[in-house]
Amino acid sequence: MKIPMLFWKKVNKKPMEACLTLLLILQVLLIALSNLTLIDQTLDHDAAKLLKHIITMWEEKTWAIPQWSYLTTLEWDCTTLFALPLYGLTKNIYLACTLSNVIFTLILLRVIFLLFEGSDPLYPLLCANLVCIPYRVGMLDYYNMLFFSGAQYIVKILIPLLLIGILLLAEQKKPLVKNRRFWFFTLLYLVLLTVSSSSSNVYVAACGLAPVFVAYLAYKFLKWERVPSLVFVLIGLSALCTFLGMRVNETLMGGTRAEGMKFCSVYDMLNNVSSCFFGLFELVGGATAEFDAVIFSVDGMIMLAKCLLMAAFLLCGLYAIVKCVKKRGDLRLILLLSVFVWNYFILNVSYSKAGASTYDYRYHLIGVIPLMCVAAVVMVQWFRGLSNIQQKWLFLCGFAAFFMFQVLVFREVFILGEQNKSLKDLVAYVDDMNLETVYTYYSGGEAEICRLLGGDCLYLDIDAEGLTMAHDYYSRYEYAPIWTENAIVAVYMRDQGDSFELGEHLVVRFDTVGDWTLYYFAS
Repeated sequence: MKIPMLFWKKVNKKPMEACLTLLLILQVLLIALSNLTLIDQTLDHDAAKLLKHIITMWEEKTWAIPQWSYLTTLEWDCTTLFALPLYGLTKNIYLACTLSNVIFTLILLRVIFLLFEGSDPLYPLLCANLVCIPYRVGMLDYYNMLFFSGAQYIVKILIPLLLIGILLLAEQKKPLVKNRRFWFFTLLYLVLLTVSSSSSNVYVAACGLAPVFVAYLAYKFLKWERVPSLVFVLIGLSALCTFLGMRVNETLMGGTRAEGMKFCSVYDMLNNVSSCFFGLFELVGGATAEFDAVIFSVDGMIMLAKCLLMAAFLLCGLYAIVKCVKKRGDLRLILLLSVFVWNYFILNVSYSKAGASTYDYRYHLIGVIPLMCVAAVVMVQWFRGLSNIQQKWLFLCGFAAFFMFQVLVFREVFILGEQNKSLKDLVAYVDDMNLETVYTYYSGGEAEICRLLGGDCLYLDIDAEGLTMAHDYYSRYEYAPIWTENAIVAVYMRDQGDSFELGEHLVVRFDTVGDWTLYYFAS
């Protein structure tokens, strides 16, 4: 009975904090529930490759699998970090990823509260609630990149936030030598930086850490304030961890795409700048490439709300920048803004679309999360400037609207349902046949999902020449010839007739499973 009574007393004394705390707890529980129930149902080929990679690392008992073909990163700085040992304990990859994502979510929330330590408690509470919203769900989208399935960007986001928190701790009057939290978070920061640099090379250091260090030193120089000696040690250790990680990355996979980023040509610059700006809205689901979104429908109103939220974040960021230029901004705002401004500048002048017609908006994540922190500060400061009666009414209306928005966006997550029924039917059919190999015809993504779903049978994609294609998998299956014993070909939603030539082999249709047509090797 003591806990409910204590909470009730807090509600009476600080109702706004209590309400936002409840809302945050609800969001964390929904994040955990969505991971526990939906990863298996909503598998995309990127997530399937990552989860299969985790399983293989455990089976091979190594973080660096021999003869593995890495595509973009080593896939260490994501849910893998905790999911790998958890998979060894549970032997359930979906449960392992769920637990890993919950751990990372709690770490992220702890770091957010570290950023605002000693300040208005509404800052971290509002910021944490804004960050945990599943703005957009899908492969390479906001929710999947931070909290769901593979969570490929969670570590990349954490590292610059940790650095800012550590530098703010260094500003406290308490001696750093005796500050245990400073050493704990510094150790966590250095470990995550080493892991991320090993996996993703220079990306985090160049886009997330460099602007923070430059902004911090510039702030100290312009204020004529002494820089703590341990900060210089931290800079040196950060450079060392980044260098060691880059060497590991170069050795194991020969570098990543971050090293190959190129300046956008002057002829494409206008289009690139436009794509970069609207990419911010795409990131939170406030923009679409389609024409079927009706504004005055439930989905249309949700999209409009997301668009308004991003506009509010940008306006708050612009206000904070002006405030900092006028030397009225504190160090926290300057460091947070430095990440967003630098990252946004880099994306404007670089060609980062990887051949796509629209912008790869996930690259904004490393800058947008700090922008949300800034927006939370500006919003609360404006809110605190109102009269008590205005604050009460505004909070009441705002909380109701925010709660309704939260319900609707999480509804978008939970109504996804089963996305891979056809693939699961194929896997179940193949398991009954006791086959060794199933070749999918020009269906690489489906083959990658089936490799995770299907027991001992090997699923590989093939082209018309009869060569196998596999990415983020054993290199011996890249453009290798096929073998026909105890093997079939599965064709997805293609009309190849009763038989067709596949390289030097003739394959003949013998059955169908859902949207799949199955062929055996006749010669």
